[in-house]
Amino acid sequence: MISPRPSTIAAVVDRLARLRVQRAALEREEAAVFAELRQRLQGEAAEAPARVDLEPPADADGEELLETWEASERFGVPEDTVRLWARKKGIGVKPATRWLIYPARMRELLLRRRR
Repeated sequence: MISPRPSTIAAVVDRLARLRVQRAALEREEAAVFAELRQRLQGEAAEAPARVDLEPPADADGEELLETWEASERFGVPEDTVRLWARKKGIGVKPATRWLIYPARMRELLLRRRR
C-alpha cells in the first residue's frame, strides 16, 4: 500500500479547514436571510386586512362571478372540469379556498372549444 505524502495530507487538511470556514460563513448568511424574510412576512401579516369581503367580485363586464357549481349548471360542464379550467385556462380566481368563475371567460372558452 502506498502511503500519502505528508505535503498531500497537509494540503487536504488545509483545504478542509478552509471549507469549514466557508461553510460557517454561508450558514451565518443563510440565517440572516431567513431572519429578514421572517420579519418581512410578519410585517405583511400585520398589514393584511382584518376582514375579507364576502361579496363575490364582478368581472370586467360587471357580471357577478360564479361559484363552480353555478358555472357547472349554467354551462353544462362537470364541476371538476370547471375547477380544472379555472386553474389551467385562467377562467377564474381563487381569492380564498374556493374558485370563482368569470362567466365571460367561460363562454369564450366554450366557444373556442366548439370551433
